[in-house]
This record gives sequence, C-alpha cells and structure tokens, in this order.
Amino acid sequence: MGFRQLAWRALFLAGCVSAIDFNINNNETIKKSATVEFENLLVNGVLDGTLSPINDSGYPEGMLYSSLIPYWSATGNATYNSLILMRMESVETSVFNATWKGADVPTSEYVSWGLAAMAAADVDFPFPGDRKKSAWVFWAMAVGYKLDMIINRGAVCDGGLYDDESQKNGTEFDWFSNGAYFQLVSRIALAFPPNKGTFINYADNAWSWSEKNGMVNTTDWTVSQMVSNTTTVNGSTCTAVDTSRWSYAYGLYLSGAAHMYNVTGSDTWRTRTEGLLNSTLDTFFVNNILVEVGNGSASVANHPSIAFKGFLALCLASVANLIPDMADQIVPLLKDTAVAVAEQCDGSSNQTVCGSDWGNSTYNNDPSFGNTWNAANVFTSYLLTQGNLTTGA
Repeated sequence: MGFRQLAWRALFLAGCVSAIDFNINNNETIKKSATVEFENLLVNGVLDGTLSPINDSGYPEGMLYSSLIPYWSATGNATYNSLILMRMESVETSVFNATWKGADVPTSEYVSWGLAAMAAADVDFPFPGDRKKSAWVFWAMAVGYKLDMIINRGAVCDGGLYDDESQKNGTEFDWFSNGAYFQLVSRIALAFPPNKGTFINYADNAWSWSEKNGMVNTTDWTVSQMVSNTTTVNGSTCTAVDTSRWSYAYGLYLSGAAHMYNVTGSDTWRTRTEGLLNSTLDTFFVNNILVEVGNGSASVANHPSIAFKGFLALCLASVANLIPDMADQIVPLLKDTAVAVAEQCDGSSNQTVCGSDWGNSTYNNDPSFGNTWNAANVFTSYLLTQGNLTTGA
C-alpha cells in the first residue's frame, strides 16, 4: 500500500476557512476545530465520485468515510452525510455485492470499504429508506466473508492477505490489509451477535496467523510492516522482513483486540489488549504527544505527510470506550495531543492550516494533506471519549 504526498502548498490556500478557535475545556470549540480541518482537507476536493485529493493522495477512499462518519457522530455535523451515502451506495454492486474477482480492487481498498461500512454500523449512520444498522453490518460482513475465502487460499504464508504491490503472484504480506481485516472481523463479531461465532473464529485465525508469521510479536508487543518467506519456495511460514513501526498498524491490532475482549471476556484477549496498549503508548507518544515512528527514531515531526497518527487516535478512542478502565491511560494523552495539534493549526493567511511539528507551539510552515487529516481525526477522537454522541437510532 503506497501513499503519495500532494503538492499541498499549491493546492491549499485560497479557499481555507476562518481561523481556528480552540479551547480543550469547551467541546463546542473542538467540534468547530474538527469542522475547520475537514473543510480544509476537502477544500479542493471534487466531491462527485473522483474525490480528488483523496484519490491523488494514494489512500483508499474508504478511509475517508472511516473519518467522516465518526466526525458526524462526535459533532452532529451532517455536512458530508450525503457524500458518504452517495459514495457508499455507488460501490454497493461493484464492491459489497461483487465476487472477489468481480470487485477487482486492491486488498487495501476492499478492506477499507468494509471498515467504512462498519463505522456506519457502529453509530447507526442514517441509511435511505427503511434500512439501518443491519444493512451496514451486512455490507461489512460481505467483505469479511470474501476476504476469509481469499485468506484460506494462501500457501506462501499459510494464509494472510498479500500486500497490494504483490497481490497477483507475490510473497509479501503487509500490516495494513491484515491488520484492517483483523479489526473488521473483530468489530463484526461484537456488532452482530447472530453471527458472532463465525467472526470470532475469523478474528482468532487472523491473530494466530499474524503471530505465527511475525506480523505481531507478543514478546515485545511490536507490529511489523511486512512479512514474507525469503528462504523456501512456497514455504508455509513467513517472518518479518520489514520491522518499521507505523502508528495505525498498532491501532488496528489494538482496537481489534479490544473488541475481541469486549465480545468474549477472555483473559487472553485482555492480555493482548494490555500488551499492545502499553507498547503503543510507549512507542508513539513523546512528552504526552502522539508521534509517528516509521523506519526511524521517534520524532514529533517525523513523517508529516503520513495520515496514520490520526487513525491511531481514533483507535485509541475506541479502546477507551470499549474498556473504560483503560481510559485513564488514553484520554489524557489524546487531550494533550489535541492541544498540541491546535497550536500547529495556525498557518496561512486565515490561520487554520496545520503544520507537522506538534511539539512546537509555533506553526512550522510545513502544511500537508496528512497533517490536516491527522488534525481532524485527533479532534474527533478526543470528542468521541467525551460522550453525547450522535447516532441514527
């Protein structure tokens, strides 16, 4: 799964909205700040199905709706609801109801649509007509079922989902597709009790595969970027070949484990959640502020164009809500991060564009698509931990 950095400075700053007004003790100002950053994110977007700049960024389109749906729930702002519905319905036939071969999209794109449907199910996102949560869950389940079939065909690592770039005949398996699949089936298991046994089994198998093949290391609770078999033709076991650490990788596995603990009450899943949570907080927070690590040392300003930090924040908010006794570890860090981010969202003539150095209270003149998306998701994440959420129920 590859991501491209936009020429964001050139795209951005004619149409940005009014200056950010942020007070961490006033949820209304946080809601307005999230709104400002989503408007900035899509200011040059062509919201007619092409969704530039989302497509230009290289991120799967479904990831956008995994942001916008929680944003609606956290703020009650329905500005993007018609867009979400239009785009989700536009792929009902080509993705959700298609065969795997008929869908003809990269694995990362496919599983991201499943997660978007699950985000809608989680909050009873309004559906046209009489269909509500059950329709979203069934769409997510369709993705889960088909991916399970693909996983079971694998021989190179005895299962797993190929990295997009080696999807046809490759031997490499990445954290994004496999972690997203694990989180997806874990969330379905909790959301849809009639089929929870099937999806608990899928999640158990996904975790076991990830642990067996070195994607998740339960000795030091790390998550690797890539696993592969480099020594044996058609070998059945893989090992980590790229141990770069990405925040969203940890978030996917952590959130999935928390859902599994919630649905099963198992001490095993509690241990896994605690191990990943402690590792995540130790790895991706510096001075209480969320950072990206990637393939380098931890730095508040490292990898500014990557929009993963904000998705880790969304995952952490989910864990805090699923397992309240872990909230004391999580919520203060999301709070401090939101304050730090707001101080960096002071760029351009309208003083709303976000920089990359969240450890610096002065805007650092480094705008990017990733910075803006991260900021919007961080503000949303903190709001999600404060209750009073909008649902379609």
